[in-house]
Amino acid sequence: MGIIANYQYLSDRNLKEMKLFYNEAVDDIEDDKDGIDAMENNHLSEAVFGVNSIKSSGEYIAYTQKSKVKDIVLALEDFDIEKALENLSISRFKEANIYPNIWDYEEDADKI
Repeated sequence: MGIIANYQYLSDRNLKEMKLFYNEAVDDIEDDKDGIDAMENNHLSEAVFGVNSIKSSGEYIAYTQKSKVKDIVLALEDFDIEKALENLSISRFKEANIYPNIWDYEEDADKI
């Protein structure tokens, strides 16, 4: 189980060029509202998934408007990882079919 993410800063010009490369509409990038992949108005979800994705690329590419970065950083700073780990429920992941077929290996529970 693993995910590799690459976060980079792009100028507005570079973002528009990338969208054009993938034949995406180049509107005012500060006003794009298609955050389908992230949970809407959930800054932690936006930190992981981005706010808007480029649907026509062969891989998952998403971006976040500059105007949202401050709120996302504040949410990350306020996140209490210790509390989240205390409330972690492996059985809920299994029931929700998140990463199926990995939850039955008790010997790997600490690694997961």
